[in-house]
Amino acid sequence: MSTFKPLEIAILSDGEVSSTLAQDAAEFFADNSRIGVKPRPGGFVLQTVSEQEADAAIQAFIATHDQPLKILAPQPLYRWEDPILEPIMTFRIRTTAEFTDPIVNDIDSRRGAIQSVDKDGGEETLIQGLIPLANSYGWTNNLKQLTKDHFTLEIDFHGYEPIPQPEDPDPNEPAAGALRA
Repeated sequence: MSTFKPLEIAILSDGEVSSTLAQDAAEFFADNSRIGVKPRPGGFVLQTVSEQEADAAIQAFIATHDQPLKILAPQPLYRWEDPILEPIMTFRIRTTAEFTDPIVNDIDSRRGAIQSVDKDGGEETLIQGLIPLANSYGWTNNLKQLTKDHFTLEIDFHGYEPIPQPEDPDPNEPAAGALRA
């Protein structure tokens, strides 16, 4: 199954620009409902979901047009300027002190952020923090295993935060060098 992504393909005049180039293109592509034409300084832009269909149509247009044209590489039609947000949950875990370290390690592995670890006068510990909703699925079962079912978990919606962008690999790290080789 192939997926279609909307594309923009810019076609520019390679010489002197004809004042009717965009209009000629709009008329030429008018019969094709899957290709849209937008005027652009020095030429026009095709909007399409099929690069192959656009290629054939562009070649036919160039064959009927006497002006030398330059075709730029297809670009995604939609560019996301705003960060993608993910839901963040507030959590409170009560457990005995002996299970604090395994729980903290588990929270770290789930991209969670611990806000506080408070020890009550007795053996109970209260761990509070934030965790992405996507990383909280299956967490209860994992906490049951880590604490031998000696915990309580409260979880509530906190808000939305941007999804972290992947970091560029360190070029001095051996694994990063192996991937480039």
